[in-house]
Amino acid sequence: MSRRNSSGAFLFTFLVGVTLLLGAAACTWQELRPGSDNTRRLYVIGNLQQINTASVAQAAQRYLGKGFFEVDVDAIQDVVSAMPWVESVSVHRRWPDAVVVRVSEHRAVARWGSDALVGENEMVFTPPAETMPKGLVMLDGPKDSSARVLAELPELQEVLAASGRQIGELRLDARGSWQAVLNDGLELRLGRADPKRRLQRFVNQLINQNGPALSSRLEDAEYVDLRYTDGFAVGGARAKQLDEPGVKKGEQHDKKA
Repeated sequence: MSRRNSSGAFLFTFLVGVTLLLGAAACTWQELRPGSDNTRRLYVIGNLQQINTASVAQAAQRYLGKGFFEVDVDAIQDVVSAMPWVESVSVHRRWPDAVVVRVSEHRAVARWGSDALVGENEMVFTPPAETMPKGLVMLDGPKDSSARVLAELPELQEVLAASGRQIGELRLDARGSWQAVLNDGLELRLGRADPKRRLQRFVNQLINQNGPALSSRLEDAEYVDLRYTDGFAVGGARAKQLDEPGVKKGEQHDKKA
């Protein structure tokens, strides 16, 4: 089968309508030129949820209109690697008539800032806005801090679990100070030193005999400042200092850390 365009150059057609077989999307392409009826195959392999195999095939299309040994596998790898959600790519030829593209996709575990995600591999990446998953915890921090913030999250969530509350946002600022926002909007100012210990002290107060009164107070609070050595402060609509057992009312707290 062959055709010529108006300039006499050969035409290249790409047939995407592909079937999924054993995890591999098998696409065929055909080089159309006088005297040529070679049909070759492109296999896109990977456990893909966000990446469309047809989009991978279309990205590779421009490099496939050549003989088997002339297909530029490096160029295919570069163009597919640049696609959203792609974590890694490997490309190789398979004799006698195929090119195999293996794609690994980012698995998002949290949001990063306002428009990015952080994956299981601790890498930050920016997908198209319309593909942003919903319901993920939001993390943020200085450049190259994603691994540290991601590692801190489950430590704090574990401590908080006893109170029946969950973290919706966790941030690390440029000074190394931690701040968490719970799912109900309550802000926890954890400071720089030992945020897990400070959060545990707060949770202990929530689950002891004074817990109901404290929980009631927190319903109207904007934040809880945990950066004290002997207690914490609740601020918001009715800002008020709360003392831990053993600290006399009105006694001054030690300096924040």
